[in-house]
Amino acid sequence: MNTLSWHLNKNINNVRNLFSQIDLPYELDCFVCSCGHNEIIIKDQYTNLENYSCKHCDNNEFYDANFYNNNSTWYEPIYELFKEDYILYLKPNIYYDENNKIIRAAFQIKIPTTIDLARNEIVYIYKDVYEFNIDQFGNYTGQLHTNFNLSGELTEKEIMFDKYVSQEDLINRNFYLKEYKRAILKELQNCKYTFNSKVALKTSNLDEYCYFVKYNNLLDLDFYKWKNVDILPKDEKLTIIQALDFVMNYRKEKSLKKLVFDNYKFQMREYNFYNFIYIYSISRSIKDINVLNRMITLDFNLYMSYTNYPMNLYQFIKFLTKYFRDKQIEKLFISYQDSELFWLHDSVSMFYEIANDADDLILSKCNKGNIHHDIIQYHQMLMNKIDFDTTFEFEDKFLKACVDILDYDIRLPMNGIELYDWSNKLQNCLSGYCRIIKEKETIVYGFFKDNVIKFAVEIQDNKIFQSKSKYNQDLQDKEMSLVNGWFKEHFEEKMLRLES
Repeated sequence: MNTLSWHLNKNINNVRNLFSQIDLPYELDCFVCSCGHNEIIIKDQYTNLENYSCKHCDNNEFYDANFYNNNSTWYEPIYELFKEDYILYLKPNIYYDENNKIIRAAFQIKIPTTIDLARNEIVYIYKDVYEFNIDQFGNYTGQLHTNFNLSGELTEKEIMFDKYVSQEDLINRNFYLKEYKRAILKELQNCKYTFNSKVALKTSNLDEYCYFVKYNNLLDLDFYKWKNVDILPKDEKLTIIQALDFVMNYRKEKSLKKLVFDNYKFQMREYNFYNFIYIYSISRSIKDINVLNRMITLDFNLYMSYTNYPMNLYQFIKFLTKYFRDKQIEKLFISYQDSELFWLHDSVSMFYEIANDADDLILSKCNKGNIHHDIIQYHQMLMNKIDFDTTFEFEDKFLKACVDILDYDIRLPMNGIELYDWSNKLQNCLSGYCRIIKEKETIVYGFFKDNVIKFAVEIQDNKIFQSKSKYNQDLQDKEMSLVNGWFKEHFEEKMLRLES
């Protein structure tokens, strides 16, 4: 075990002893040597022990425990407090909370803090350096308790443009903390508390490990690269082949199976992930096998990463089959593939908002322009009945983020009318967000300049979900930098303070 040698000095009257009723003129010098030898020396208060050496190994280098027991010491970078070899070779201690089913892995430094003279014992504390917690559902948190000077991990370009980089990204750049994570993974894979996932034992990093604790019914490492795995059956163990059978709706056509498998291999090779929501949707909606086979060759896996919810596309295509033949839908999606993402994204997202009230929606023609127009008109008609009366309530932490930054005035929509106005000005589907804002599934901020909305930022699950300007265009770098800095100040740093 990689241990340190310590020297602790205490006033005898401040420790537990057999003469607690008497004020004694003595001090205690406690020497804890890394060789395992400990020695407690009682001396006069004003006597200094010079050149102390361990009787067993002649070691004469001891860290000052009094200094390290002072909380202010730990504000200094850890590299200035200990030798780098010691920092690097720390090993994690593993703790298991049986009641809450949580594993805690902690890098700790054992420091003598006081002396119990009545028992002739040295009392220690364990100073946390870095900890990692994971529960039985794969939820995890990491927390730094010491200063690793993470700002030193920023690149010159990031510093020059004041680019926001999350703490987690900086941790993953730090050499020592990356080694800590590897050590934690090794301990988790070997400890008796490992949760019910054999695949987790084969993973190569902590993100993968936690993923397969969460999805312990998935039996192949490549599932880590799958998108939208929450759609897969949860009550059965799945191999890749079995999962692909589910994706294609268990259809038996051999030509379809070959195309689905080929598409899977193509996505994994070209994109290093697999997004099956498009094939999942058309396999359940398109009956004509020839049309279905041709539609599979259309490249919509990247497109669908932009939709708010993965089932949006399925609902949309299923509704199209109510009005149009399979071949018409095929032609429509060819036109979507050949046009800007705006047409498909807006139509799908807007339809999701009205899907439960779409019985009276009539689609006039099977082309992208008409469908987009029909959905927007129907949605606005519903809004005139319902959403204009909708008012939103926000928690204080969201209201406090409404501030002025540089030339921008940051606002929250107070009601459906205001949200509709934002949507109209930005020419996007924000007006369709009334329900999910009302039900607190998402938060949308408007960034205004000279009282005109310039772009909107959506926050979900304490993360920036998307940031778009007019016509769903991406923000410029300087705008995105401003958004990231605002988010860090008002959300991320507050979350870190709550966790610490």
